[in-house]
Amino acid sequence: MTTETRPLTTGRGEDAVRFREDNPEDLDRARRAVAHWRENHPAGTEDQLIGALGTEFHPEYGPVLRGALFAIDSKLPRRPAAEITLAGVRARHGTRWDFIGQRESEIGWWATREVGDDGRTETHHIVCRTLEELDAALTDEDGPG
Repeated sequence: MTTETRPLTTGRGEDAVRFREDNPEDLDRARRAVAHWRENHPAGTEDQLIGALGTEFHPEYGPVLRGALFAIDSKLPRRPAAEITLAGVRARHGTRWDFIGQRESEIGWWATREVGDDGRTETHHIVCRTLEELDAALTDEDGPG
């Protein structure tokens, strides 16, 4: 009986990341980068994280970054959904948005404001399914308020 040993690849001709090739320094660097990113993007998604940080790490390091984000998010205190009210969202973000609420015959929660530069004005909308999602999106857009 003969056996053949081949190097593990990604299918694109690149070497795959193997656990034994990871080192504690890379993992610590990933954790710090993800924690810093989460501070600046409280409502950011995994895909946004990978888009922002993916080029700083090995091309196949996405699962490690996602895992670090999950670990960080699981430790963050969350505001219970019952505490998020329309009045609270308006108090936190209302000075920067012209409209926050629900529109007649529309599904979901809206925030709208006029933005412009160079003499042009455009309407900027954020639409979310829940008030909690809208509060998080506005926080990500403008900061905690």
